[in-house]
Order: sequence, then structure tokens, then C-alpha cells
Amino acid sequence: MSSLPELPEKSLSSADAAAAAALARASEAPKQKSATQLIAEHDRRQAFRRLIDPGILRPNSKEQASSSLKVNPF
Repeated sequence: MSSLPELPEKSLSSADAAAAAALARASEAPKQKSATQLIAEHDRRQAFRRLIDPGILRPNSKEQASSSLKVNPF
């Protein structure tokens, strides 16, 4: 009969902490959007894509278009 190796107390507490954190993340239910919210988000994204394609991507080079789409922090 083999016994489990003894682990230092510090490892057990960090393992317990990791297990507790994993359980806490797993127990949190992801918030799902309603169908109305999903449709509204889809419509906003589609409108944005329709603005980007003809206005930025088509007339410019790839480098210019990608630099135009970058967000500038204030």
C-alpha cells in the first residue's frame, strides 16, 4: 500500500486557494444577453462594418486603412 507524498503546508494552501478560485469562477453564471440585445448589437456592428468597408478600406492602402482604424488614447 503506497501513501501519498507529504506536501509542504504552503503548497497545500496555495492549491486550496487555486481550487477555491476555480470553483468561484465556475459557479459564476455568465450573463447572457437577451434576444433583443443581441439583435441590437448585431445591427450596430453591421452598420459599423458598412461604414468601414467603403469609406476606409476600399480607397486606401492596407497600411493607411489599419492606421485609420486604430484607437488613439486621449
